Amino acid sequence: MDEVKMDAVAGHYTVLLFSVTDRQVFPVSTWAFEQAQGPRASVLKRNVGSLVMERDGVVRRIDGIDRIGPVNKKFPRIILDLMFGLVRISVRFSHPIPYSTDDLRKLIIGYLESDHSQQNMDLEDPKVMATTVARLHSAATNKELFEAFVLPPPDDALDLL
Repeated sequence: MDEVKMDAVAGHYTVLLFSVTDRQVFPVSTWAFEQAQGPRASVLKRNVGSLVMERDGVVRRIDGIDRIGPVNKKFPRIILDLMFGLVRISVRFSHPIPYSTDDLRKLIIGYLESDHSQQNMDLEDPKVMATTVARLHSAATNKELFEAFVLPPPDDALDLL
């Protein structure tokens, strides 16, 4: 299968990451696709196969993650990066996966049943959760499904895989 890099937009932005290993959804900064923390096997196990939903509603699967090297180039920072397991990475994404809006809605609502997903998405308040689910049910397109969420800016979203 051909793999492609996710389209770059000026600067970083927040996307949705659906972790298939633990059935959770996270708001993730696109910065996370450039750096990871932890042993390579752990990063691969945790993320390969996960789905990423972009702002336009396009869904791609993480097909692979390649280690590039230390995040920082200067000597003292390299030591800290090594101590904390921080590395630069390159993420390989699938071509867009043709999810129907109904199938994607079911996937999202299923993942939101997890208490961890509700915490990740800041939906612990039952009223906020109900409002979000209502917006998900009224969405007519995949883009509207994405827009049903109030997502944090990239600086406040998860920034490491």
